[in-house]
Amino acid sequence: DLVRQVNQMVKEKNPKLKVTAAAGVGPQQFYGIYRDGAQWLTEGLCDFIFPMNYTENAEILKELLDEQKQFTPEGMSNRIYPGLRIYAKSGNSAVPAQPENVLEQMELVKQEGYEGLCLFSYSFFTDEIAEALHSFLQEKDK
Repeated sequence: DLVRQVNQMVKEKNPKLKVTAAAGVGPQQFYGIYRDGAQWLTEGLCDFIFPMNYTENAEILKELLDEQKQFTPEGMSNRIYPGLRIYAKSGNSAVPAQPENVLEQMELVKQEGYEGLCLFSYSFFTDEIAEALHSFLQEKDK
């Protein structure tokens, strides 16, 4: 109901505005986190969703992306932008991720056919990660 109300308020204000959510699709999202991104897309309550596919492990990311594909409503994959974290855990702290790891994950998202992705969090956006992103974008344009 909250998403429905937010969508209604936003679209009444300006129908061109986009409503997005950090949500995903699939049973873990629905039963574990109580977010129904698939339904929000299907009903047009969200224009785009950004699943928080936060892991340092490329194999786990692949599993997350595979599950997303399995539960993505037909014709909606172009409205899902996987979220990748650009930080790593180091003891009880968070530190910027290794740029090679970020680049590997961006490449995986591209290989899986997604139109785009998002990076979280800006506070860990280093010059090295910016270079990895630049490299990724140059490759994507080829």
